[in-house]
Amino acid sequence: MKIKFYLTILLGLFSSCNTASYIYRKSVIGLIRDDKTPLPNVSIVYDSLDVLSPRNVTTNNKGQFILPKIEMKNYQNFIKSIKEINSMIIIKKKGYDTKKINLKTYDINKDTIDIGTIYLKSKQSNSVNLW
Repeated sequence: MKIKFYLTILLGLFSSCNTASYIYRKSVIGLIRDDKTPLPNVSIVYDSLDVLSPRNVTTNNKGQFILPKIEMKNYQNFIKSIKEINSMIIIKKKGYDTKKINLKTYDINKDTIDIGTIYLKSKQSNSVNLW
């Protein structure tokens, strides 16, 4: 009888442990295109030096990308890290103009930030023919 009582107490203690997590960065989704077609292999990075933010995200063959959600378990680390967070992302592809997007201009109240379709301009179309 005592063993069942102690097991019940231990089970209660283990199940009441704090399992909270704190969202450091929300998921970000979007589509990258030029004037006519989706752009594959476009690099999307946060304009930040923090080590938690992904650095190797690229668009798929349909021009779609997902920057994953980043959660932290330790509240003290979360508070310390969140002070230095930057909400800008950089979108770049060779042969195209680089674009910076401020995520604060989008609806950040949702779990996932959808930036919609972003159009990149080819550097060739920006050149002026002087002849």
